[in-house]
Amino acid sequence: MNDKELVFRLRKRIFDDWRSKMLRWYEVKEKYGFSKKWFYKWRARYVKYGAEGLRDKPKKKPSMPH
Repeated sequence: MNDKELVFRLRKRIFDDWRSKMLRWYEVKEKYGFSKKWFYKWRARYVKYGAEGLRDKPKKKPSMPH
């Protein structure tokens, strides 16, 4: 298992916990140590895309004109 998969699984566990226990953002902060900004960023992606939204987006290569 690589680092990206570990990060995804942690995010998924956090948001599964949030949803099943109906936690508030500050309860997530107290339990896992993430900021309000972090929580709302990932929550929006989770709500919009489901668990797959918790994966990191692939980085685009910069396009430089020659």
